Amino acid sequence: DNITPEKWAMVYSNTGKFVDVAFSGDDVYIKGYADAMPDAWVKGRVGDGKITIPNFQYLGYNDYLGIVTFFAGATPIKEWNESWQQYEIVDYDTNDVVTFDYDGDAKRITTEETVFLSASYNSLYAVEMYESPAFHYQDAGISKVPVNPQIVYFQAYTPEVGIGGIQIKVANLNADGDLLDADNMYYRYYVDGDPFELYPDEYGIEEPMIDIPFNFQDTFGWIVAYGDERQLLFTIDGVSVFGVQQIYMDDEETYYSEIINYDTDAVDEVAAPEVVGREYFDMSGVKVSGQSKGILLEVSRYADGSKT
Repeated sequence: DNITPEKWAMVYSNTGKFVDVAFSGDDVYIKGYADAMPDAWVKGRVGDGKITIPNFQYLGYNDYLGIVTFFAGATPIKEWNESWQQYEIVDYDTNDVVTFDYDGDAKRITTEETVFLSASYNSLYAVEMYESPAFHYQDAGISKVPVNPQIVYFQAYTPEVGIGGIQIKVANLNADGDLLDADNMYYRYYVDGDPFELYPDEYGIEEPMIDIPFNFQDTFGWIVAYGDERQLLFTIDGVSVFGVQQIYMDDEETYYSEIINYDTDAVDEVAAPEVVGREYFDMSGVKVSGQSKGILLEVSRYADGSKT
């Protein structure tokens, strides 16, 4: 009861969140790793440069989802895919404990395992999944300049289609990999060097907007946020340069990434990588057939090695 937790960063898959971490002797406590159970604590043991947390540790009942929840972790089982020339996850192997490497001097906790919020005891039924999460204590004096965004795909507006679109990748991180508070993060688009203003009649927003909140989505589906990917549809024609920039705002100052530009005059579009295969996973993270019943996650793999 007298333990004072510290604010640590939990980083995973090009994004992250802040969690509370507390130590008491050989015990460690972590709160807030799962979005659906933000007030639940997970307890582990520290020893010999490792932290071990009992697998399928009970977290509590989620009233909104109507499920009991458990902390869980598993080691991905990978097999070489000759067609795609890369390893792919085919299953997960669970153990009695989830093991993390712990560097007490650097105040850093890491693992190669995948961490889950599970709705089942002693078997994986994934509600949330975090691949190789890394936890570290973060000083207040970090750089608040966001890492540069990436332009993944661009399609110019054409009258035949009636819309154009851009897909980008963002991250609430600085260039050193430190976590920035997503509640203070924004991004904006530029059209021929000028900030692009979004209007209510086109995007279903209450008032004109230039700086888009990090996790914002509109009611029309023209502004989409999923993981670290963002998508914007638009109806403007004749654009020469389309740009994007990340922004961090605190009470004292505003910090900007570089503006990443795409020259639409150079080529017609940023070509989407060729899809070389698709995989399907059930909610427990197990690979299944695309014809399986229930809610499935489709993962597309591309010729450049990326996946969505």
